Amino acid sequence: MTAKPNVPVPPEAAEIQRTITGRLRTLLARAHDGADMTAIARGYRAVLRLYDEYQGRVIAASGLSMKCHAGCVSCCCHWVDDVYSFEADMIAAAVRRMSHRRRESVIAACRESMEEYERVRAASAVRLESGEYQEIAGEVDFEEIVLTGFYQLHSRCPFLDEDDRCAIYALRPLTCRAYINLGDPAACPPENILDEEESTYILDLDGESNRLLDDLSARVARHPGDTGLRSLVLKCLEDR
Repeated sequence: MTAKPNVPVPPEAAEIQRTITGRLRTLLARAHDGADMTAIARGYRAVLRLYDEYQGRVIAASGLSMKCHAGCVSCCCHWVDDVYSFEADMIAAAVRRMSHRRRESVIAACRESMEEYERVRAASAVRLESGEYQEIAGEVDFEEIVLTGFYQLHSRCPFLDEDDRCAIYALRPLTCRAYINLGDPAACPPENILDEEESTYILDLDGESNRLLDDLSARVARHPGDTGLRSLVLKCLEDR
């Protein structure tokens, strides 16, 4: 078995990381109840641009190449969780600007996908109670079982268009940006999610940036506790 290559953060990427942390501190200082979400969104777009540059520098320094490309939608079958409240606000604003037909299609797809997720969750709970997961229950938690089961449904993300392109690509959540393949695209399809040789990576920010993102999300959240892309965007759409 080939060891999964280590992907270190080079000095030039670390400098970008420090800039991201500073930008997030500024956004958090400005955020409060009733904060101007337009200003928050503008500042966060700048953070996303910096993250894309950070990611590019890390990958370039690794000597590897990213296999992700337009039209590749394997990772778009995930139940996208860990979405920040302001990300959902920004995406909801983009959905409102879509044509009526496209907007209604996205909303319907979000609702259908949420129903699929709830069915997987209920079935997983029954199987867990029956002892079917007894051998792995101590190693994999219930939420991971549910997410794995949902991924294997091949359920397309509601934000994919007819050409398998992301309709919200410029605003896609950080959790989507961070998930990349630096090896074999064959590792990406849902049926291979448990393959130990998978060449997928989560290129995350450092702990300080993640803490600031969590704090910022909590400070401006209108729907605390919900971090699901589909569910949270629907709630944001219903706010107006």
